[in-house]
Amino acid sequence: MSDGVLIAIISSITSVVIAFLTVIVKTWMDNKKLQKKNETDESMKCEDVGDMMYVQEYLENLRKEYQFDRVGICQFHNGGKFFKGHSMKKFTMSYEATAPGIEKIKRNIQNIMVSEFPHLVNGLLTQDSIVLDQTSEGYPSTTREMINTGVITSINIPIRGLSGDLGGFIVCQNIADHHITIDETLINELIDMSNQISGYLVK
Repeated sequence: MSDGVLIAIISSITSVVIAFLTVIVKTWMDNKKLQKKNETDESMKCEDVGDMMYVQEYLENLRKEYQFDRVGICQFHNGGKFFKGHSMKKFTMSYEATAPGIEKIKRNIQNIMVSEFPHLVNGLLTQDSIVLDQTSEGYPSTTREMINTGVITSINIPIRGLSGDLGGFIVCQNIADHHITIDETLINELIDMSNQISGYLVK
């Protein structure tokens, strides 16, 4: 075997080994980077608590200004996977502000399957606001829940990220005989508020 052929073989083998080692090292570094990011995301920081306090105060002020009985924020999340690998789409009420004497429901609105309220979620994906009362048509699951819990009116405003993806929604409710005037001005102000607060909730 000539020196030229031997050198070519050695060069080819070396290239393959280097490429293989490069893939291994890159994969290892990417995994370490992802692991560090996950640890950082899951750790509690002062900044996180500060954001939570700001959002809660924001809700309290919103409820008082417009005299709602209850204002909450629900956020969408993945709740595991089905047998075939599809993501379990869920939402959880993460913040809540209530008027004196109004029962808090946040602890009961946890890990709710989107499939329980498909019409509401579809509406949030396609509209800027959804205003419902107990007789509203097209949202059977939501109006049934309103009747069961004594909610007279419910205003639902989507919360979107910078990319426009739906990350959650604000729900503003009035109970029993407490009525407020719901007009275009109110809805536009709530939409503006949703846009202002979205940066604290979704990316």
